[in-house]
Amino acid sequence: MTSFWIVLLAAGAMAIAGLMLVPTLTGIPRERWAAHTLRPIVVQIVVGSLAAGMTSVAFRAPPTWALGFAAFGGTLAILRFGHRYTPMRRIKRLTRALSIDSERARAIAEIGPELDRGRPTMPGDPRLAAWAHAALVAAAYLIDADEPEAARGVLERTSGIVFNGISLANRALIWAHVEVFANATAKARSALDSVPRTLETPLLAAHRDGLEALVLACEGDGLGALSRVEAWKYADSWYGKLRLTARAVAHASRGETALRERTEHEIERRFGARAAETARALANAHAAS
Repeated sequence: MTSFWIVLLAAGAMAIAGLMLVPTLTGIPRERWAAHTLRPIVVQIVVGSLAAGMTSVAFRAPPTWALGFAAFGGTLAILRFGHRYTPMRRIKRLTRALSIDSERARAIAEIGPELDRGRPTMPGDPRLAAWAHAALVAAAYLIDADEPEAARGVLERTSGIVFNGISLANRALIWAHVEVFANATAKARSALDSVPRTLETPLLAAHRDGLEALVLACEGDGLGALSRVEAWKYADSWYGKLRLTARAVAHASRGETALRERTEHEIERRFGARAAETARALANAHAAS
């Protein structure tokens, strides 16, 4: 096999390796990546690998050297990509501590300052997009940990950053989540209505549908909220707490006390006392008078 074909095969192999490493390098689950966001990563790795490999081919290097140069170029591209997501990996380490009672308060207190330390200062720095993504992830984890006001503080740090596409939709969903638990239903509805009805990422689409059920319940449309919950078409493990909270608020808005209490007990059984208390407070705010 000639050096040329070896370089091409090496570039393809490096691209596959890069894709496999994406969750590790970024701390972002694979299901949160859409095809069009992964495409530039593949292109960068392939270009890096080809540039180094073809340079060796131009100088008539033997096949083993061509392979080595191609692998080196691809590795540099992967490492450069990983460096961009350093703030994300640090934030993910802190968010993992949110589930540990003895570390929870420290993690909540450190997330904001950690984001401040890792924010690029130069305008146009390509790492700024990755930093903004880290901030959105931090806010999402704080919401899941039943700390919506801490999530608000993180979201406010992204003020002035221009979001596009999936990131724009994700930010609007997180804002809607924060506002609905602050009993600012109109603001939650406004943020939710800004999200496109069709989303390429299933996890974001599921978040939107779960929030739609909860906002409907808070708006007093308990029947509509329950219908949305029953029509759930995504993985049952996705946004279970959000759906149960929507159900609890819907029953509260309809005056169905026994069903509401049963749902709140289910939230506590599955997600803990803090989650049940958060759901109970929201249900109380929207209970039928």
